[in-house]
Amino acid sequence: VFEAADGHEGLFKIATHRPDLVMTDLVMPRVGGLDILEMLYSKQFDVPVIVISADIQQSTKDRCKRLGAVAFINKPIKEDEVKETLRRVLSP
Repeated sequence: VFEAADGHEGLFKIATHRPDLVMTDLVMPRVGGLDILEMLYSKQFDVPVIVISADIQQSTKDRCKRLGAVAFINKPIKEDEVKETLRRVLSP
């Protein structure tokens, strides 16, 4: 597990460590979650991304999915929902 203080550091860690999964918030300093999705999408970086956000607008969820997000978890997050989403996304 790798943590990042902001989206810029997150992108660096994604490129450096090539994780099996990325979990990101949409609102972060320097580089936001939508920017991360756009960069991963444009570079065709194939990693599942789970977005966590308080933004409940369907248009935001749709945009995230178009950019490759595999799941969207609303805040406040619930432990059971996170576990179930991880199981679903990471199961072979």
